[in-house]
Amino acid sequence: MQETNTAAAVGYLDVAVGGRLIDRIEVSLQKKNRDELLRRAFNRLSREHREVIDSVYYHEKSVDEVAQILDLPPATVKTCMFYARKKLAELVNPLLK
Repeated sequence: MQETNTAAAVGYLDVAVGGRLIDRIEVSLQKKNRDELLRRAFNRLSREHREVIDSVYYHEKSVDEVAQILDLPPATVKTCMFYARKKLAELVNPLLK
């Protein structure tokens, strides 16, 4: 009886671990698909929007740093970020439905 319970417990653990592995794989694939959608949408932005988004979000530059680098007023950088995020949402949201 003890061996049967042990085998059942091991079998249960295998299913539980396997289930979590499958969940992790599924989440990883969803993230990869989401990342690909974002990359495609990002590439469709204007050059100015791409530069600002790339600098702020990927290179972690402050608005003031981006303004200095691009020789723009900080308010223009903020406006550009607003419209770039809005455009990204317009490009990505229909694809997620």
